[in-house]
Order: sequence, then C-alpha cells, then structure tokens
Amino acid sequence: MRSGFEEFSDAEQAWREAIAALYEMTCEDRPDGPVEGCTCCVSTALAHELASIDRETAPRALMYDFAARALLTWGSERDFRWFVPRILELLADDPPVLIDAGTIASRLLMADLYDWPDAEKEVVREMFVALWGLWLDGGRPWRAPWRRRPSDWVLSPGDILRAAGEVDVDAEPLLTEFAARARGDRPLGEEYASALEYIADEAEKDLELFEDRLQEELGWAARVDDNSVVRFLIGDEGLAQVEEVARHFAGDDLGERLRSLAQRLARLQSALES
Repeated sequence: MRSGFEEFSDAEQAWREAIAALYEMTCEDRPDGPVEGCTCCVSTALAHELASIDRETAPRALMYDFAARALLTWGSERDFRWFVPRILELLADDPPVLIDAGTIASRLLMADLYDWPDAEKEVVREMFVALWGLWLDGGRPWRAPWRRRPSDWVLSPGDILRAAGEVDVDAEPLLTEFAARARGDRPLGEEYASALEYIADEAEKDLELFEDRLQEELGWAARVDDNSVVRFLIGDEGLAQVEEVARHFAGDDLGERLRSLAQRLARLQSALES
C-alpha cells in the first residue's frame, strides 16, 4: 500500500505534467497586440500590461481579473488560450472566490474548444483529469473534507467533475474510482453524495430551462446530456454505481440520501429518453 505522501506526489506530478503540456500547446498563442476589451472597464494601460507580461509569473490578481471577464468583455480566443495555463496553475494553488473549474470550462467552450485539433482537446481533458486527481489524491490545502476550514474557499468535487464533463472527459474511470473509494470512507461518502447531488441539481435546472424547447425540437435534449459526467450518471452503469454505494450505507442518513439521488438520476434518464 502506498503512503499518503506517495499518493500526494503522484497526483502532484500528474498535475505538473498536465500544466506543462498546456503551456507547450499554447506557446504560439501570445497576444499579437494589446489585450483589448470593453473600453468602459479595460483601460489602455491594462490592455498593454496584459499583452507584455510574462505569463509564467503573471500575478494572481491580474489573472483572476482576466479570467472572470475573458471572452465576455475582455480578450479574444487567442488571448484566453495564452493565459489559461497560468490561470489554472494559480487556481489549483489558491482557489479564488469567483473563479472555479466550471468558469474555466465555460470559457473554453466559448473559445470553440470542440473545433480545436483532437490532440489539443485531449491536452485539455487530461488537465481536468489531473485537477480531479489533485482533489481525490492530493494534499492541497483546499482538499476537502480533510483540510477544510470554514473560512476556506475550495474547489469542490462537484464543480470539478461537472467542469470535466463539459470538456467531454471519459467519465467512467473517474466516477468508478470515486464510488469505490466512497464505500470505504464515510467522510468521502458524504463528499460523493454532495458532489453528485450538485450535478443532479444542475442537470435538473438545465432540463427545466429547456423543457419548452424539448417539446418543440428534440435536438435541445442533447444540450442537457452533452456533459459526459451527466451522461454517465444517468446511464445504466452510473445508476448502478450510485445504488451500490447507497446499499453500502443502508440504514443511515447517507444511504437514504444516495437512494433518493439514484431516483432523481433515473427520472432524468426517463425525461431525456421520452
């Protein structure tokens, strides 16, 4: 059996390799001029500063400011590609209040991720898998539930998994390992339930949002389960996993939570199949 330190080292090494691959992938994307944005909120000086800064050492505050507004009121697809390795590097070191894994995934989709070359999409997916590894195996201070303090901002497992699904990672190995570990660890079982409840909550909101359109155009159904994590969870294999963990904790509140969750996921499956 590996020690906790070795587990931490494995996760950290995978993360460093994933970030290095992302830096290499985007090495030709340096902004070719000022990183312009909405004139009412991005000054000329700031636009020039962002274009000229060394991205490997770009300060946290500036990177988080850019990430919050990227492709909305500040910067282009090329600009975001250039800075996304540094943004993610900082995100895993010290998660901020307003930026999470889902924010990064949504910006990647706005940058037309699915039109990128297959090799580049795979680099992005491996980065999200490595971020998940930091949560599951790592020793970062934000790693819940072992090192959480009430005042800490954390990267939650639900946020990371849902974001990974947005970029179409292979969800089966991530969720299978999560379920297996949860069965042998009650605190992790609580995190498992909370993460999947969050993902179900968001899927239900999406389904409600598009309910009227679903009646008119079946193509809208794909927008609810385009997320690979959602797609796995509402499939037969994902449902069986959740039910198995529920049986493991049968007779207490956690088991009941998971049984209720499995019922919700089954209803989502039925709604999208109808």
